[in-house]
Amino acid sequence: MATQTKANANIKIQKPAKSSMDDLLSQKKGQVFDAKLGDLVSGVITAITKNAIIVDLMDGMFTGLIPGRETKDSLGTAASLRVGDPIQAVLVEPENEDGNFILSLRKATQISAWDRFKKAIQSGDTFKVKPTVANRGGLICDMDGIRGFIPVSQLMPQHYPRVENSNSEMILEKLKKLIAMDLKVSVMVADQEQGKLIFSERKAHEGERTKILDKLSAGQIIKGRVSGFSHFGIFISIPGGIEGLVHISEIAWERVQNPRDYAREGDEIEVMVLSADINRVAFSMKRLVEDPWVTAASKFSLGDVIECPIAQIVDYGAFARLNDEVNGLIHKSELADPEPNRVEDVVKIGDIVKAKIIDIQLEDHRIGLSIKELKPGSKGKKRTAVDSSEEEKEDGKKIKAKKAKDEEEISIDEEKSKSNKSVPDKKIVKKVVKKKADK
Repeated sequence: MATQTKANANIKIQKPAKSSMDDLLSQKKGQVFDAKLGDLVSGVITAITKNAIIVDLMDGMFTGLIPGRETKDSLGTAASLRVGDPIQAVLVEPENEDGNFILSLRKATQISAWDRFKKAIQSGDTFKVKPTVANRGGLICDMDGIRGFIPVSQLMPQHYPRVENSNSEMILEKLKKLIAMDLKVSVMVADQEQGKLIFSERKAHEGERTKILDKLSAGQIIKGRVSGFSHFGIFISIPGGIEGLVHISEIAWERVQNPRDYAREGDEIEVMVLSADINRVAFSMKRLVEDPWVTAASKFSLGDVIECPIAQIVDYGAFARLNDEVNGLIHKSELADPEPNRVEDVVKIGDIVKAKIIDIQLEDHRIGLSIKELKPGSKGKKRTAVDSSEEEKEDGKKIKAKKAKDEEEISIDEEKSKSNKSVPDKKIVKKVVKKKADK
């Protein structure tokens, strides 16, 4: 084969009179095939063999040959070609000693691929890709010689490498299992100048996911499978590539230290839908069972006087244990009259005190107690459990902020959905017994 010329060199070949046919000689004499390496040339297919496609160039003046390796593209174009079909291919080698110009159908597809990718961003068209390489950031795939990338955050839940403590080696091992697997993707970024092509598997399935999410409603009980754990909750997958989170505060009514104590990966469990939109799905496990605090606290009534041990001391008061499930708050202002500067000046952890129940808020899990109410001649404004101090309010804000921060750690799409369904904070027992909404 003749030595390949530089890519920017013009190929102007004067065809010598080799044929014994005078008429062909006269036609070809003086004809020039003027094209540069990398140019897109047009012709007509004259033959298709097992290893090549033969192309007629310039009405029979010249012959192009597309080797087997250059006939393969992501569209499967070669399979639909027939003798007599017009075809466009890229000139990759000059005329060889056999008199053939070497062409590439694959590179011709590559030229048009960038246009297809750019249009797909607007149209929403999807593509099938097969990852060839995995790294800790995602998957690399090849489309007609164009290198594309699928970030980890853009994988569907069933393919997302969820591991404890974000162990990079474990992430890589899970991603390697996706190599050569057919993945349906959408185009997120197609920058030909920068050679930047980014795909999203999540976006490609967004329409299907939206249809499923539209069928989910607040309070609905569904079955799902435990797909992973985090320090802030349990991930649950349901059919259709939907994954939601049971936040640690929604796992059980008692305080949860380790989510793994309540399920195993692969377990099929029932959960209640709290909210569902394209960005986030929230489930609850604890709302499928009766709140033991409410059951235990319902045994008490306003005005009851009970003896109880001091279980915890905080800046704004002391918590006394009423039974195994329920603590009541003795606010600092209800310890004595006048109000002490320090809680410890009146009570200490372990002290057994006699206190009067002055307020009950079952839905807020609050019972207010008073020691001073039992003192003769006590005076001052009676404080209720919901008449919280600034310190209590700050504690509440911190808890809410922590939950919001936890939820932000979930890998989610950044596109916002207009259809957001939320569930009021209700006490719901098994068989979905609904109580008054929490405030």
